[in-house]
Amino acid sequence: NKVAASVPNVDADIVNCNKQLAAARTSCWVAFDKKLMEQVVPWVPYQWVNAITLIGSDVQNYTFDQFSGILSLAHIAVTNTNTITG
Repeated sequence: NKVAASVPNVDADIVNCNKQLAAARTSCWVAFDKKLMEQVVPWVPYQWVNAITLIGSDVQNYTFDQFSGILSLAHIAVTNTNTITG
């Protein structure tokens, strides 16, 4: 079996920041946030790059949303040839 890499623990930092008051508390949380973003979780993938997009035959045009990684649901052009009869 492979030995797992050490997992950073920030519990003591959280306890410390919760004990602080006023400006010291704010400064503590700022330092905690910086430590968390730079040392603990500097990169967490939002989505995997091998996503597949399926669209129906009535979809004529769509815009891909770079942020969400899916097609933009606000910008879809469809050609629907079905008619509704009452």
